[in-house]
Amino acid sequence: MLKLSKEKDKHSTSLPAVAPGSEDRSLEITLKNSSTQALPNLDLKCWLLVRDVKSKDITIGITDSSILTLPPHSQMVVTSSVAKCDFTPRTAAAGAKPVPAKGNKFYGYGVQVLEGGKIILQTYDPSDIKAALDAEAKKEK
Repeated sequence: MLKLSKEKDKHSTSLPAVAPGSEDRSLEITLKNSSTQALPNLDLKCWLLVRDVKSKDITIGITDSSILTLPPHSQMVVTSSVAKCDFTPRTAAAGAKPVPAKGNKFYGYGVQVLEGGKIILQTYDPSDIKAALDAEAKKEK
């Protein structure tokens, strides 16, 4: 079971989307092992992706990776690093030249659990994040 936990920065705003804002997010991932055997050396990978409000380019905000052992009949909660996004929306005062939007907003997340290098569990929200992560991995090679 995978679950997203959203943490707001104490300086965040709850005003309408036209107000500048700052937001912190992390992933809270719950792993369950209902078998009678331990699952050693699980490689947990997670990503939080952000989108530039002006260019709409998607980039990786944070990448976390952990090696875990999940005992039999157990549950483990893992929290990712916290990523912060700041943004200022496009503004246009009456009679003034519009000021373009700038900064980043959260776009989504991806999580993979690997055992022996083989993906045994994965989830992406939205689903097109997998393509963005695959493209980023190809760039790094």
